[in-house]
Amino acid sequence: MESNNNTKKLKKFTYGDQFDPNKFSLIEILELCKKCQPNRDLLEASIAERYFSQHSQQTSSKLASENIGKLAMNCFLSIRAYQLIEDLQESRQYKLTSLAEEFLSNTDNSSFVNQKFAGHMQKDDIEAIKKDKTSIVEILDKKARRVFSKKELDISDEELNEIEQEEDD
Repeated sequence: MESNNNTKKLKKFTYGDQFDPNKFSLIEILELCKKCQPNRDLLEASIAERYFSQHSQQTSSKLASENIGKLAMNCFLSIRAYQLIEDLQESRQYKLTSLAEEFLSNTDNSSFVNQKFAGHMQKDDIEAIKKDKTSIVEILDKKARRVFSKKELDISDEELNEIEQEEDD
């Protein structure tokens, strides 16, 4: 793909690390989403306080606050990229999807929730994880970037494929 002034640039975001099961469970984050629904700002603030409040403590308080805010925003974007929440028409408003509601109605059956969520992931993602379990963050990051690029930057699948092909070359 040749560069020109009309070419859209793919912005890179690091979603995967913010959606790490070592930091919180899927059910726990969905319960937080339900509690804060529909206010995205409240959800991001709650995520920041609950999961990232000790992050960046060696930096200035302003920089630490900015970093924590970005981590919380990336977590929100990851949850949305996996279609567990969806935007409403109103600015900075969201709602749980039917998949998230199904997970929440099965909180006593974590095996079901985990299997259903795994089935929700793309088949090639699952195959890549089976081959290299350390690649899960990269896979989540790539999927989230694709969803974000398509939705927020209005980039087509074909454009994303071209960009990814250029990156691989």
